[in-house]
Amino acid sequence: VARYHHQLLEDRIHSAQLVILPFTEAAGEQLSADLRKELLERAGIDAVILRGGGQHELFLVGPDPPAIEAVYDGGETDLLDQIHDVIRALFAKPGRTIRIDAMTPIGEGSSIVVVANEEPIRAALFVFSARVLALSIFVSALTSLLVFVSLYLILVRPMQRITTAMIEFRNNPEDPSRILNPSARRDEIGTAERELSTLQHELYGF
Repeated sequence: VARYHHQLLEDRIHSAQLVILPFTEAAGEQLSADLRKELLERAGIDAVILRGGGQHELFLVGPDPPAIEAVYDGGETDLLDQIHDVIRALFAKPGRTIRIDAMTPIGEGSSIVVVANEEPIRAALFVFSARVLALSIFVSALTSLLVFVSLYLILVRPMQRITTAMIEFRNNPEDPSRILNPSARRDEIGTAERELSTLQHELYGF
């Protein structure tokens, strides 16, 4: 889930780069402000800041940049940082505005800052988390079933066979058909079967 959250942040960065790429070219300066606004809105982005060469270029949806409530690193981060980020996202208040910082290949030594609403990211996280939870429950249930079947076949059923043989032989020790026929197992269950069979043979002899 943490890695998926980081992937969502990277997707926002990539979407922002694609949106502002035409604006950074000479022909892109001729695009209208309404078209720029529509492109940013379709990408789910409130604002983009492109930094490089000591300059800042701002691309906005509205007249003013929204207030930032949380900051994420959209670059290369380790798993612990990603886990910390996803916990912050899952337990954050709905609809907050976040900032995502990352490096960008647009321009030499440039960095990009993306300002966006976190709610679509949180919604995708909850859906993905529910799927992971359902898969984990299924795997746990299947594992539990396999463990139960294994224990029943390896331990429970052989012990039931030994117990039944003891009870039946006690009820009529003069009947040789009730003497346990031990299996060829080499573990403790096999040893118990052979010892019980030997004991039953001796008692039958007496």
